[in-house]
Amino acid sequence: MKGNIMIFTPLWLLLCWMSPEDSMAAPKKIQLSMELNSVDDMYSVCRDAMMKEIKEKYLEKEKDKKWTKPAINECTKNFLDKITTGPLTEDQVRAICLYTDKIVYKPFNEAVRTEGKKYGDKDNDHLFEYHLLHYQLTSAIQILNEHQNPNPEGSDKKCLTVYRRTKDIYNGDQNQVIRFGMFASSSLKKDLYSFGTITCFQIETCFGAALTDYEMNEGQQEVLIPPYEQFKITEIHDGVGKYGKLKDCNKVFILKNAGHKSYLNCKLVPTQTE
Repeated sequence: MKGNIMIFTPLWLLLCWMSPEDSMAAPKKIQLSMELNSVDDMYSVCRDAMMKEIKEKYLEKEKDKKWTKPAINECTKNFLDKITTGPLTEDQVRAICLYTDKIVYKPFNEAVRTEGKKYGDKDNDHLFEYHLLHYQLTSAIQILNEHQNPNPEGSDKKCLTVYRRTKDIYNGDQNQVIRFGMFASSSLKKDLYSFGTITCFQIETCFGAALTDYEMNEGQQEVLIPPYEQFKITEIHDGVGKYGKLKDCNKVFILKNAGHKSYLNCKLVPTQTE
């Protein structure tokens, strides 16, 4: 089984990593925006309370959402040494494994991007099916970001320059502030050509986290950006060859970190000081 995962995980990433659409799908036209319908909870000042809420209300009914499927169990086992010595819990590592699953990735990120109105609504909250995965993946990103930044709240906070390639047509305006509104995959490498050349992004992320130590497909150098991080479009280069670092791309957006915005922060639980 372990050998099979090592073979098939790269295929999952080729199918879904960096772009939410299938590799053979026709390009979509996407308007960059603040994605106001995003489930963008960052659990600031309510981590413990939300963990309690997850255990009491969502764990039993959501853990069957592929949480314990054999391939995810095997993926998690591959990182047992890092679970023992590293900063993440087993459930946080499991969330990273599940995020790359070819069956879960698309519906999960689509729900995160579009189902904010259901989240925290007592009549509709049950319709958002990924509280467990969202919480554990968000926590994993935050913890890794903290460990990768010696002074995460200080002026010397470390930001990363990453690249995101897509096969869709994105539109936006210079100086516009936007969010991806989902868990957006990117890479420290700019030459992963198979992920697309239609619209590319060079991104300064200060809240994303490198998943290097938890990659099944070593060499991707993936950095995962949370839904709540904001960016300002500082440059737009339209046309192949117009931007040297990504000269094969039809269009390139240069994004700079512009802080973060979580409209649904601690929506499900009373806030507390932690």
